[in-house]
Amino acid sequence: MRRVLVRVTAVLALFCFAIAAYEIYDNEMQKRAAEVEKPTAATMPPSASATEQPFVSPIDFEALCKGVPDAIAWLTIDGTKIDYPVVQTDDNQFYVHNSAEKKASKYGAVFLDFRNHGDFSDFYNIIYAHNMANGSMFGTLVRFKQKDFFDRVQTGTLNTPTHDYELQIFACSVTNSTSDYYQSIAFLSPAEKESHLAYLKKTAKYWRDITIGNDDRIVILSTCSYEFDEARTVVLAKLVETA
Repeated sequence: MRRVLVRVTAVLALFCFAIAAYEIYDNEMQKRAAEVEKPTAATMPPSASATEQPFVSPIDFEALCKGVPDAIAWLTIDGTKIDYPVVQTDDNQFYVHNSAEKKASKYGAVFLDFRNHGDFSDFYNIIYAHNMANGSMFGTLVRFKQKDFFDRVQTGTLNTPTHDYELQIFACSVTNSTSDYYQSIAFLSPAEKESHLAYLKKTAKYWRDITIGNDDRIVILSTCSYEFDEARTVVLAKLVETA
């Protein structure tokens, strides 16, 4: 009887080890699937007249879109692991469960809200990604809830096929998934924009005073948080065109 128990225990231990090994393997494969190589474009030589020189993105979007067909931008946040293509489709569910290369993945992708224009021309633009425990995707975004990190890390970049932008980070908040951070996309008047900015400032965990006018644009980075059910960490940045 004792030998039988020993054998059963050994089989169960081996089975558990196999399950754990498979989970590690599967996690590594999904992580690799979520990582897209950053294709850089060749820099154009300077011309005699800057006005005659066409815009050339530092990202080779033609190469990128061969593997990531829905790519509309490349997002990088200084001081974090965030360095990913931004994709967009006609809903906010597909890229929760699929990689930027449209393969099933628990890592998902970094994606722009389907209600926004893909050229980031809206006053208010929402970008989502998972808060992964290994720090990938938006897993390092939650560090902005630490005051010293928020004070230290203030910039990022957003590259599109037609423009380069600097992201000037000015706020961090913890909110819920149904708050006005997500419900308000279209703003029809300067008064509505001012009212929403006042709401953002009132509800912010941290706020850095910068000038934001009615013609400016805001990017919101959003990921899951765990302070309460359906909690979200959001980081807000002003979009400033640099090229």
